[in-house]
Amino acid sequence: MEEAESVFTLSPNPAHDEFVVESSKFIDQIIIYDLTGREMYQQTLNSKLETLNPKLSAGIYLVQVRNDQRSYTQMLVVE
Repeated sequence: MEEAESVFTLSPNPAHDEFVVESSKFIDQIIIYDLTGREMYQQTLNSKLETLNPKLSAGIYLVQVRNDQRSYTQMLVVE
């Protein structure tokens, strides 16, 4: 099983306003959840690199990347 860190990276992390999602595979969808599981942001795309500015409040979020019918999740800190 592939680790999320080997499939995609978030930078900078911690982030302030915008951050970059970069993947070794094409990303079909990005979903950001707060720690209660509430969906805060969603974007459908088809790229390996995306700059996001989802206007999130300071806190900790889970960033889920979906591709090839698989999903990978990493934690993002927004300051």
